[in-house]
Amino acid sequence: MSRDHIISERVSGTLTYTFAGRGEPMLLVHGFGGTRHTWRHPMGTLARTRTVIAPDLPGHGDSAAPAGAYSLGAHATALRDLLVSLGLTSATIIGHSLGGGIALQFAYQFPERTDRLVLISSGGLGPQLTPALRADSLHDLTDARRRRMAWGSDDKTIPPHHHESIAAASPGFHTAQIADAGHYPHETAPGRLVPAVQAFLRTTRPFRYGEASWRNVIDPTAA
Repeated sequence: MSRDHIISERVSGTLTYTFAGRGEPMLLVHGFGGTRHTWRHPMGTLARTRTVIAPDLPGHGDSAAPAGAYSLGAHATALRDLLVSLGLTSATIIGHSLGGGIALQFAYQFPERTDRLVLISSGGLGPQLTPALRADSLHDLTDARRRRMAWGSDDKTIPPHHHESIAAASPGFHTAQIADAGHYPHETAPGRLVPAVQAFLRTTRPFRYGEASWRNVIDPTAA
């Protein structure tokens, strides 16, 4: 591995994160009870062409507990602050499980900082899930061509029909079902998941926020 791809452990404020690579930035968000190390298998491959940042969320792993709530909004704000501390204006946000709900919240709160959105075995996709995993921002995001969903065909935690129903209702999504994988395809089947993510990145351009387009999302009648 070249020096550009060396994986390093760093601290920014109260967050500990893993950093690797060089190029267009990508933020990897783990799920409930997890840590940044859940991304250890795909991170080296992704870092060959991207800057990859994988933080421990507040109160997880080696990161300090938050001063306030553990809400989706608070987690999203902590990730925004991390990007600011690194001098990054935006990033592709990849979220797993609860991290998918946080990624959705991040895109809703900070559309100008969201290049693309990748949801892996994601929470926040429907009312059947627990309140902590709900996020209603999915249908408020602009330009579905810059969104991808991936899930394991054998996911017992968040069954595939959650993702399939969203994909059917939003045909602009890029989707990938990872055969014979469960709730953690990035750990158990990275050789099948990572190429799908890389293809999505190659064939899409980063979203560029504009007040006019966002105003139309918030209030379509204002156009």
